[in-house]
Amino acid sequence: MCLNVIGTNQNTMNTRNATLTSPTSYRTKHRQYPSLSMSVEAVHNRKQHWSVKMKNLNVKIRTSKAPAMRNRQNKTSSYRELFNSMSRGHWFTIDSCDYKKFQNAGQTYIKGRYSLYKHPTMQCKYVFMLNK
Repeated sequence: MCLNVIGTNQNTMNTRNATLTSPTSYRTKHRQYPSLSMSVEAVHNRKQHWSVKMKNLNVKIRTSKAPAMRNRQNKTSSYRELFNSMSRGHWFTIDSCDYKKFQNAGQTYIKGRYSLYKHPTMQCKYVFMLNK
């Protein structure tokens, strides 16, 4: 890259006060985007258009202190409450339509501590039993 040294004596090459500049052919040329080359009037019109939209919303911005949030109730899963109330050896029967729900809940909340199997005598029923 060729650099021009400005403000120096070519014979002594004193570079303390020199300013280094690159030739114009090496400068990057920026693309001209329409949004960057807009006139001031166009930008002003765009701002007016935006503010007209905001007036239609009937929004009033307030600078006072915002009201406090309501305390949210901690949502605990009904499955978790059910499994926490059970102890080792407790069991219950479920319908076949709820099989996948209890299988997923057991895998989530009591992983590896339960058994879920078909009831030996009842059709379309499953037994959920807590092992550990």
